[in-house]
Amino acid sequence: MREVATNKNKLLSIYLVYTNIIGIGMYLYFASKLWPLPEDAGTDLAGNPIVWGLTVFPVFAVCSLINIVWLTLIVLGGRKRKGWRSIRDWLLVMVAWVLVYSVDFYNINH
Repeated sequence: MREVATNKNKLLSIYLVYTNIIGIGMYLYFASKLWPLPEDAGTDLAGNPIVWGLTVFPVFAVCSLINIVWLTLIVLGGRKRKGWRSIRDWLLVMVAWVLVYSVDFYNINH
């Protein structure tokens, strides 16, 4: 019985990692459309926050919600001594999101 629960946790982690990879790709795709070109340096691109809010933010919000639910499942499963193995996958996904956000922030400001 324990093996079945472990396999379900592994499969769920795999699906959630792939979902986050797709989300990271979509985030970078939409965000890269808003990165200023070198010739636009110093100019005010007034519509960018609106476009960011309508394209990039929903991707980030959905992935954040998925990751909060995933962490909740890990913690609840950990109390039953069967869910802590996926924390490594979750932490790797969080590191990836921090790196993606850092890349986006750098490209917007340089």
